[in-house]
Amino acid sequence: MNKPKFFVGLLLAVVLLGFSQSFAQPEKREIEPSYEVILQTLVASNDAADRAGLPDSLSGTVNKLKTNFAFANYRVVSTHLERISNKGSLFFRSVFKAAGPEEMSPISTSWQLDSLNSSVDSKGRPGVEFRSFSFEGRILYKTTVFNEKAGSMVPATGSDLIELKNQRFNVPENEPTVIGNLALPKSDKQIFLIITVKPT
Repeated sequence: MNKPKFFVGLLLAVVLLGFSQSFAQPEKREIEPSYEVILQTLVASNDAADRAGLPDSLSGTVNKLKTNFAFANYRVVSTHLERISNKGSLFFRSVFKAAGPEEMSPISTSWQLDSLNSSVDSKGRPGVEFRSFSFEGRILYKTTVFNEKAGSMVPATGSDLIELKNQRFNVPENEPTVIGNLALPKSDKQIFLIITVKPT
């Protein structure tokens, strides 16, 4: 006779337990640390036009470059500031003013950094590691081609592609780090790609 009451009570207890769990506060997850990632494009040449003031943050970087490259002048042509969290990635497209001859148009670029991971180096200093990095630039320039119908040279537009890809590399925190360089087509100039990662 008491069995039905027992089963009803058991069923009621199960239902109440389900309600209590559904209204329970969700478990709080610790927020991953965030970083400011500064990506800069630096042009190096021997042209007086590229003798421009550099930010103090890059003075040490440029001094190191001068020990390995024979360029006299350096100029920043683009600076991008992005914010991502630990294990995050970023991708963006942008345009900066051409650093080559005057007949060259602005450069259309894309940047991609995959999987930022906080780490420490062999001396215990904080840094970050990336799974991969890629940079691509499409340079448009004015030229001339022979037009058979007109029987003469006519204005035209040409393009060149420059790109750089890195796999698994790390950089120290708060220190501008050169991650690669590329020669600009139809020019004796080069661009250096610099990354600075700052914890926030």
